[in-house]
Amino acid sequence: MFFTNRVERTRKQNRFMLDKEVEAFYAELTCSHTAVSLVFTHCSF
Repeated sequence: MFFTNRVERTRKQNRFMLDKEVEAFYAELTCSHTAVSLVFTHCSF
């Protein structure tokens, strides 16, 4: 029982970490996408 609880807790922590990583990844993607868009709009003028 104790072991199962421990495994569950670790799994939750891992999922939390993964969520944070995915969030950071998407934020980075959005930022670079915005930067690229800005450059393109700027250059097209």
